[in-house]
Amino acid sequence: MDERVFGVDESSSKVDERVSEVDKSSSKVDERVSEVDESSSKMDERVSEVDESSSKVDERVSEVDESSSKMDERVSEVDESSSKVDERVSEVDESSSKMDERVSEVDESSSKVDERISNFLHPLFLSPFQPVCASCC
Repeated sequence: MDERVFGVDESSSKVDERVSEVDKSSSKVDERVSEVDESSSKMDERVSEVDESSSKVDERVSEVDESSSKMDERVSEVDESSSKVDERVSEVDESSSKMDERVSEVDESSSKVDERISNFLHPLFLSPFQPVCASCC
């Protein structure tokens, strides 16, 4: 019976050693799980920061979109105003052209009037001793 008891004791000792190894391994697993939990917690914090940053970016994009929309409206107003200015410039150019024509007509008419006045006054300035020539009158 001693041999059996010795065999059981030896077997029990091996089981104890194996249990000790499993405990050590379990302890290492627990440490690794703890590290993974800590890493996971840090990742969760980082994800939260990224989410917050993403939210701020979304807000900024919305502001830029709104600003861009206002800018588009303003550009449209400026284009419309520019078109009206172009129309007015065209009208002024046309009016200026008509004015130039009228000035030319007035200059021509003035020249004719000057010539007629000169023709009319020429005989009056002749000295009393000069005969009036037929070509002047």
